[in-house]
Amino acid sequence: MITPAVARKTTLWFRDSQKGAGAMTPHDAVVNDKGFGGTIRSINGDLERNGRNPDERNDRINLFKRFLCVLGTNVGGGDISC
Repeated sequence: MITPAVARKTTLWFRDSQKGAGAMTPHDAVVNDKGFGGTIRSINGDLERNGRNPDERNDRINLFKRFLCVLGTNVGGGDISC
């Protein structure tokens, strides 16, 4: 059974140390102002880039925008799409 603590630690491990399908870690994409699009590229790479799976990519972007609205903030700088 995976506990919430193990799930959280696994997420942080991936964010901070794994490049996934991209050229940088998701954490590096955030701190180097690559925007939400940079994190999508880091995690999903070609699954959502270059016109592939546009519905999934757009759903992810729209959910991100809704989440920002709930938090009362905006997208800020960087690319929001891949």
